[in-house]
Parts: sequence; C-alpha cells; structure tokens
Amino acid sequence: MRRFCILIALLTTSAGAASDKKTMFPVPPGAEKADHVVLSPRIAEQDYFWMKAEYPSTPALEHYAKLFAAWRQCGTPEKGWDGYGDMSNGQNRYRHNFVRYWISPANDRAVTVLFEYQSTGVAYRKRPDNDNQFVAVIQHRVRDAAAHFASIDVQCPKAPNPTVERDVRKSGARSSP
Repeated sequence: MRRFCILIALLTTSAGAASDKKTMFPVPPGAEKADHVVLSPRIAEQDYFWMKAEYPSTPALEHYAKLFAAWRQCGTPEKGWDGYGDMSNGQNRYRHNFVRYWISPANDRAVTVLFEYQSTGVAYRKRPDNDNQFVAVIQHRVRDAAAHFASIDVQCPKAPNPTVERDVRKSGARSSP
C-alpha cells in the first residue's frame, strides 16, 4: 500500500511539473494543455497546445502573425488547408493541416506553425469530424533559416533593403515593386 501511495504522489508531482513548463512563445487565449518539448538540444524546440476551433478557422494564426510581425514570412500565404489519409505506425486517421513559416530578422531561426485536425479513418473528407485543433510551434536555430526552409521547398522572399526603403520614404518617391 505504501508503494502505491508513493507512486500516486510521484505521478501527481510529475503531472504538476509538466504544466509548470514555460513555452518559447506566449500562447493565444483559448489554448488548452500548452506544453513545451526540446526536440534536439540547442537546435529544435516545440510548443504545442489544443484549441476548440471550428474548421477551417485558425484563431491562433492572428496571434502568431502579430508575434512574428518583424520576422519574414515564407511559403505561400494563399495556400490553405490540406488533407491526407495516414496509416503510419498502424494509425487509421485522416489529417487536415495548415502551415505557416517565418524566419527571424537575423535569419538564424526558422519557425513553423502547424494547425491540425485528426479524424478517424483514412478516407477523404471535406471537414474533420471534430473541433479539436492541435497547434504546434516549432523553432529551429540554424545558420541560414531561408536555406533551411528551401531544403523543404518553402521559399522565403528576399528581405527588403531597409536603407533603400528609408531613403525612398524620405524622398517621397514610390517604392520599387
């Protein structure tokens, strides 16, 4: 009986400790079960949480777009939700996902924000069978974040030249397209 009580105490303490972990970035209102995991020490980390969100909404996207407003957005912002059947690791599910990418002003960090729903069964479906949206924010510390994304076919536009843009504003001329 004593061992059982100690085990319950350890599990309760461990569960409490997990919820005390800090995330890399502030999470948006409505985030549930937020947590953080180190994927590769000093290289890759991930924050994650769930939200109640009716498909196809992405309520956390506005939060992260503001948070990364000074960063450069990569990829195709017009691209919306995608989906596929997933039988990996013996699973039988359909995933709807939506992804956005940013690189830091110093081009030394690459951030991916993934939104995902999972439904039972691999058959195509237009909508997920629930409103449980999973959100993951993955950060990679790399030498060249634009090249990191290019390696997975995500293109990052060239950063504007701040000196030229500042001089254009001062002169009153139109900025280049």
